[in-house]
Amino acid sequence: MQFHNASFITSCATKDQWMIDDIAEVCFVGKSNVGKSTLINTLVSSKKLAKTSKTPGCTKLLNFFNIDNQFRLVDSPGYGYAKTNHQTYDDFAALMTDYLFKRENLKLVVHLVDSRHVPTSLDVEMYEMLLSSGKPFLIVATKSDKLNQSMRDKCKKNIISVFHGLKPDKIILVSHNDNLDNLKSYIEEAISRE
Repeated sequence: MQFHNASFITSCATKDQWMIDDIAEVCFVGKSNVGKSTLINTLVSSKKLAKTSKTPGCTKLLNFFNIDNQFRLVDSPGYGYAKTNHQTYDDFAALMTDYLFKRENLKLVVHLVDSRHVPTSLDVEMYEMLLSSGKPFLIVATKSDKLNQSMRDKCKKNIISVFHGLKPDKIILVSHNDNLDNLKSYIEEAISRE
């Protein structure tokens, strides 16, 4: 699989806007500015497919991208942005609950955390939601290019200590050039499952 022919399809605010088909989807979740859109762009060798911003809260809807006419990557709104009002947070929670629990197309959730920090209580909430959903998921620690080997080891230990029951083989540390092939392999395996 090449991950090269990528295009934007649509943005959805509610489940009645989802596409009705059987095309596999891989969703990226995580805090605001953890690097979801950047990672999607890196995977497909594009700088402009998923909109990125230094301002938190740029992505407000589920954004669907066609990849190689074989599957879709889904960029989700970030959680934990301090300036988010209660209504926006409630809308986000409803959207993500519907998507994670009810979307049959969803084959893998890639949960991004910042490798430089211990996962937050909001990260733990998302992890617990993923456990409850029963959907396959993977923890991806972003920005790992800023860590030496000792810090990488500590990062994995921090994640395991906070995400109770998580197996070490479900954690990948990534950066622009590091472990992308490993992540692509996880995605390929997930979308090939029946």
